[in-house]
Amino acid sequence: MDKWTMTGSPVPLRTLPARLRVLSATPSAIDRPQASGLAKQAEGAAQDLYGQAKDVARDAAGAAANYARQFQDETLVEIVREYPIRALWIAGGIGFALALMLRRPPR
Repeated sequence: MDKWTMTGSPVPLRTLPARLRVLSATPSAIDRPQASGLAKQAEGAAQDLYGQAKDVARDAAGAAANYARQFQDETLVEIVREYPIRALWIAGGIGFALALMLRRPPR
């Protein structure tokens, strides 16, 4: 698939704007069936692009879910066992911040 045509599209996308410009520039030179055909081709190309964008979004969501599943294998317990001092500093910092927020008198 190159960047100008989409697989299965009824019209190469690079020729569609030129055809539509001809349609808008000389409306009297184009008959109704030809205009209708161009409109259907544009509609088909738009539906094709929408379907492909939907597929890309679905694939990206699947990849993100797979990445999250792989990350779940490395649990918090394993991280704390690997970096105990860092975990203590982080827990202490969170506790200190919570203590400051809870001791502060309301305004």
